[in-house]
Amino acid sequence: PKSRRPKSHPKWEVIDKYNKQAPDYRKVLDTIIVPNEFPKTKIGKIRRFMVPAVLENIGKEEVVTEEPSTEEYTIIKEYLSTSKGRTVVPQAHLELDLGMDSLDMIEFISFLGSRFGMVVQNETILENSTVESIAAYVEKHRGEDKIEDVNWKEILNKETEIKLPYYGIFARIGKLLNYLLFWTYFRIEIQEREYLEKKPTIYVGNHQSFLDVALIARAFPTSILKNCFFMAKGIHFKSFFMKFFAKQGNVVLLDINENITEVLQTMAKVLREGKSILIFPEGVRTRDGKLNSFKKSFAILAKELDVDVQAFVIQGAYELFPTSARMPKMGKVHLEILPRFSPKDMTYEEITQEARNQIEKRLNQKHD
Repeated sequence: PKSRRPKSHPKWEVIDKYNKQAPDYRKVLDTIIVPNEFPKTKIGKIRRFMVPAVLENIGKEEVVTEEPSTEEYTIIKEYLSTSKGRTVVPQAHLELDLGMDSLDMIEFISFLGSRFGMVVQNETILENSTVESIAAYVEKHRGEDKIEDVNWKEILNKETEIKLPYYGIFARIGKLLNYLLFWTYFRIEIQEREYLEKKPTIYVGNHQSFLDVALIARAFPTSILKNCFFMAKGIHFKSFFMKFFAKQGNVVLLDINENITEVLQTMAKVLREGKSILIFPEGVRTRDGKLNSFKKSFAILAKELDVDVQAFVIQGAYELFPTSARMPKMGKVHLEILPRFSPKDMTYEEITQEARNQIEKRLNQKHD
């Protein structure tokens, strides 16, 4: 059966926000999901004295769980352990336990395809949402022939009937409001804007706050902005107003519940039509001001479609509007455009690392 999926992870929506404001002795340091209800009294109150024993048993169950001895499980476990930096057990849920997001899933599907010579759809991941179950699926359906790589070039060049959003009147009004916002409330410094060119480009940058997209809209000239499509998570665009904004604001929504391959094909369609895309490869806003690891979906697009990558660096936005804040503070934000580079003769990993290294280097050079 398909797994039940939360609208958003409680760690980010509840616990993370609480911990930002709570004193150290009151912070929530860990969460455990148990399969059954806690012991209760006849009137429905939790028997608190019995909770430690329940949690202790949960821990013991995980320790003594026998791991599959198949090659597929071993390879998948090693990949997930390395990419997520967590202990992987057979019953670990890809999202709830390992914290995989939509961009992680794209990379995971790419890995399964290239390593096991098979085409994996996102529906397969949804129906086999634990490490053990996806390993069993791969064991049963893996290709008999050795396939070195997924043919991403063929996949990305496949025609799609998806209708792209457009740069409408709403987006133009939004840009005007951004001018007013960054003129009256924030001070903005834009550096090396002359590096921007009117040609298909994959723009990548660090994700510091909710101000980032507004900052880009303020910094990029309209001639480039109207042909630049933003990649965003669908979870932030659920209301009618936000969906309308996405449709008229060149926003392509990412959603793991939809066809991930189709999402990549949509991005590819944008680039094939001579336009650009902008993506935050970290996948989420920073929660401590530090640069997170990069997903390599943008690198797949860059290499297979031979499109230049251009990084940009945002500084100061996190200090003005961290994840725990309800309203931003007044202050100065800095945006720097870095020189573009060609993905030619580079691997996915090299492209990803080059973009991240450029951004990290500038972040380490504190801007005065």
